[in-house]
Amino acid sequence: MFLSKNAGVLLFSAIIALTLAITTSAQIRGEIDVRGTIEKLNSDDPAGRGLAACLLGEARAAESIPDLIESLGDNEPIDQVACGARGRFARYEPARSSSPGTEAARSLGAIGAEAFAPLIEVLRSKNAHARENAVFALGIIHDKRALKPLLSVFKDRSPQVRQKTVWALVALKEQDDTVLPLIDALFDENSGVRQRAAWALGIVRDERAVKPLILAAQDEVPSVRERAVWALGVYRDERAVRPLIAALRDEDPVVREKAAWGLGTKRAGNAVEGLIEALQDESAGVRERAAWSLGIIKDERALEALSAATRDKDPKVRKHASKAIDLIRRQQKIKY
Repeated sequence: MFLSKNAGVLLFSAIIALTLAITTSAQIRGEIDVRGTIEKLNSDDPAGRGLAACLLGEARAAESIPDLIESLGDNEPIDQVACGARGRFARYEPARSSSPGTEAARSLGAIGAEAFAPLIEVLRSKNAHARENAVFALGIIHDKRALKPLLSVFKDRSPQVRQKTVWALVALKEQDDTVLPLIDALFDENSGVRQRAAWALGIVRDERAVKPLILAAQDEVPSVRERAVWALGVYRDERAVRPLIAALRDEDPVVREKAAWGLGTKRAGNAVEGLIEALQDESAGVRERAAWSLGIIKDERALEALSAATRDKDPKVRKHASKAIDLIRRQQKIKY
């Protein structure tokens, strides 16, 4: 059987990538004493335990799975994020602080399929931190078999577990099965869960979420409103325009900024007056986004206000106002 030139190139690239991954893992294994590193998971120093967990994951040391599983409940805080700051681990929800349990979760996620079954068992643990970190690891592995077990813990009594489950469900990319549970999470008693759910629904972009997100844009907690307004800005749905215009008057400047941005992404011509008013907002971030959006919409009614905004005290506002004027003038030349 002969391969096409493109298929051959792709196959060769895949082989090279796999070889490099195996070689790198082998090199790391050669650089560490796996047994000795496993023993360091019981160190008195939490930062040392976190680093040991990280090294075992980088080495893909499958024999360390039982010990890493035991470490998932270790929630003692550490300042340095061992795995989150290192190479391939950096994309797994990097954070400014961590715990040995979180580092163990990253490593179990990196080890992959061999850790799947033990992680599913941890979802029934009495230790909430262990359950949370197990959910995190399952999200990293993104094995579709995790969908049903993750949905079963979506009503976990720990809000931290529920928050992490939102993230893990998005990581699985099983939109049809996760949208309705994520919509339910918009009304969770915990604001952190509601905030995560709004973020998640902005990622999955399912139109069934638009009405619930409009309600969430009126949440009592600013961070939830901010995420809901951002999500509405992502959707190409005209139903989101009026709520976004209303959000330009929100008491929280971050919400107003996201609203101004969302109206630009929608090229909402009926939002021009609200955006012109937003050029006078006390927040420079809101003024900047309003100027940007007016440049996207390209409505001549904004020229006078944008001209005034070119003298704004904030350089970013001046920059976007000038660019918006250029875009509108260019549109005028095309029109006439």
